[in-house]
Formats: sequence, C-alpha cells, structure tokens
Amino acid sequence: MGDSSREEICAQLRQALELRAKYCEKLPPKRSSFPKSGNLELKWQDGLLQVREKGSEQSLFEVPSLDEYYDDMNTLFQIRSSGPVSSYAYQRLRLLQTKFELYTMVFGDQEAQDAMETGHRDFYNVRKVDTHIHHSAAMNAKHLLRFMKKKLKRFSSDVVDVKDGKERTLKTVFDDMGIGWTDLCIDRLQVWADKSCLHRFDRFNNKYSPMGQNELRTIFLKTDNAMGGRYLAELTTELISDLEESKYQHAEWRLSIYGRKMSEWESLSKWVLGRGGKGCGKALLSPNIRWMIQIPRLFSLYKSTGQLDNFGQMLENIFTPLFEATLFPEKHAVVAEFIQHISGFDTVDDESKSEKPVDRTFSSKSRPPQLWDIGDNPSYKYYSYFIQTNLRLLNMLRHQLGFNTFDYRPHAGEAGEVHHLDTAFLLADGSGRVSRWPTCVAVLDVNEPNGCYFSILLL
Repeated sequence: MGDSSREEICAQLRQALELRAKYCEKLPPKRSSFPKSGNLELKWQDGLLQVREKGSEQSLFEVPSLDEYYDDMNTLFQIRSSGPVSSYAYQRLRLLQTKFELYTMVFGDQEAQDAMETGHRDFYNVRKVDTHIHHSAAMNAKHLLRFMKKKLKRFSSDVVDVKDGKERTLKTVFDDMGIGWTDLCIDRLQVWADKSCLHRFDRFNNKYSPMGQNELRTIFLKTDNAMGGRYLAELTTELISDLEESKYQHAEWRLSIYGRKMSEWESLSKWVLGRGGKGCGKALLSPNIRWMIQIPRLFSLYKSTGQLDNFGQMLENIFTPLFEATLFPEKHAVVAEFIQHISGFDTVDDESKSEKPVDRTFSSKSRPPQLWDIGDNPSYKYYSYFIQTNLRLLNMLRHQLGFNTFDYRPHAGEAGEVHHLDTAFLLADGSGRVSRWPTCVAVLDVNEPNGCYFSILLL
C-alpha cells in the first residue's frame, strides 16, 4: 500500500472519528452564570425538548439537527463501505491478533504463575459487573421455581388479578390452568435461554413467560399489575441479598419505560423505592446494583391500539418527566430520587423486522415526530436520533445543575440491517449488546507517519 493511499485512508478514519465526536463529545464545563431553575422553561420543538430562559426563543444547548444527522450517516456509510478502508482495517486486525498470540506464547506461563502467587485474587473474589441483565430474567430458573412454589403453597389466597370485575386469588389462577404446586418443575417453566434464541428475538421474548403463560408473566415478573408488582419486588429483594452476600458481584438491571403514558415514570419510581403501595414496601437499592432503562421501539403497536396519536407523544411521555424532575426535584421527589440510581438508557426490539412500509412513501427526515401519525414504525436510526439527542440535552442540563448523567447504550447488531451499527457508532456511548462481528476495525499506532494513536470501530 502506497504512502498516499494510506494517508487517504487515515484521513477517512479520522473523519469518522470526528463525526462520532460530534454526537458523543464530553459534556462542556459548568457555566458560572447558569440560570436558576425557576428562570427556565421547557419547550418541545421538532421532537426535541429545548431548555430556554423564560421569554427567550433561544435554546441553552445546541445539538445537531435531524437533517445534519442523516447527512453524517450517509458520509459514515461511504467510509465504512470503502474497499481500501475495509482492506486496511482487516490487515490491522490480523496484525493485532498475531501480536496478541505471540505475546501469549512468550509470556503466558509467566502471567499464569504471577496470578497463582497473587493472594486473595481469583475469579471468585475479583469484582464482577453484569451489565446486560433484563430484570425480569435476573433470577435463574431454579430461584423462580422455588419462589413460585412457595407462593402457591403458603400464600395461595393472595389476590393477584381482577378479571371481569372479580378478584382472583393465586390458587384460582393456577386452578384455571389445571396446575398444582406439585406439577411445577424447571423443565415445565421453560424460562432459560439456549441456542435456539440466537438471533431469534421472538423466541427470546417467549422465555419471559413461565410455562408460556402471559398471565404468570404479569403476576410474577411485572412491576405494574394488580398487586403493585409485589411478587417481583420480593424476588428482587432476594436477588439483592444474594449479591450483597457474595460481596464481589455487581449488576446493572434493566427496567422498561414504554412511553404510553406520562405517569409511567412515577409508577416505576414508586415501585423501585417501595412507596405509594407499590412493590414490597422496601427500597430496591444497593451498592451492588444500578438500574438501566430500556425503551422498546413499539410505537406502531401503541398507535394501532389507540394508546398514542403520534410519535411525538411517545417522546414527550418518556422525556418530559425526566426534565421536570431535574428542574423541579421538590415537585417530583419520587422520580428525582429514582433517576439518581439510573446509569443509562437502551432501546430494544426485534432488529430483524424489516417489513415493507405500508404508509411511508417519504423520507423519514422530512416528517418530525409530532407529525408521525401513521401506522408504520419509525426506523432504527430515526428512533435512535431522538432518544439519544433528548438524552444528551438532558445530560447537559443535569450536568449544569450538578446531577448525575446517563449513558446511551442501545442494542445494536443482533440481527437486521448493517446500518444499525453505523447508528450505534455515531450515537452510542457503548453497546447494550453487539452479537455480530464488526465489518471494519482499524487501529493506528503512535509511530505511524500520520501522527496520533486512535482506535475506531466502524460497525
């Protein structure tokens, strides 16, 4: 490869890094003269919640527009699909792998000996953090089975549901299914993941329903049900106790906010904090856990069932409570307290869905969220832009006011289109899950003629 060709490739890779920096740059320093909360107001404009001083039309924080984002996505696609760039990255990957294998051959035995001679440090007493755990599947199958049997044997008179205006006890629910506590077993629950779930979101989602019964999923594994999510809260208390007892295990559990109603944040916050008749009356907080919020991309479902009129409403239901709890924590005390224990946000759904649009004969960027009132679901990159950009505006505000901020770590690349990975490269602080090998990875050394060291993941 000639020097001129390599310089051109390096320039393209640097351009990709600069595009990412535009959307994932570090938060600016705190302003010494930032307005007080009482002098600020919130205004939705083109799907973004702007923070302004009262009486002003100018937003306090600037972010790239939707048009600019789509242009940058096109530029990144051209870089990622470039033949010379892909070839260069592939060669660099092979070189890095060879370097690692050579290092392992030379120093592997010495590292193993050093590990054995290090006191009180092995796999079981080094701190571990599980960062991809859906909370409703945080317990293993044996734990869930034991909990369900205990409830059915000792607390079968608990009122767990209301159907046709009549209260139903746990015993009634199981009797209607023709199941007794002696019939329960791990094989019958069918709640563990296996190879059949790989790249099959539908099968993976079914694993959340014990014995394939959505009714049992609602009773035992939901935060919002006729019992105020008490069973799941009790299960969570047991899980937290196990984590604290093991001392070296930490977890980041995921809870869902759907965007169907503005009250979702209040309800979820009360469940986690054990207030207002939600949960089990205990705060589900611990030094060993942090909470993640995942946002399912299900607008088309909510639209078809009449729960939402347009995509803008979904965004408002998700972000307005967060901004209000940040500006006026005394008025939204429960939400303000809960979000201090949130580490990041995710967006989830079956990425393999690529149904031909029925109502969409236009470019997505030409229609703002408040006018997205059709039955089609917005695209992955459209969803991601509005979730990440509103989250970025929220982070800027919280940073100025001295509060914690949040990461954006979406699911990307499990299935579906490759451009989902382009989106994650531009917008994500990290990935909730990437189960596909990147198509292009490049690393430049400090000794390269072109200058600085950097690594780039063109997914």
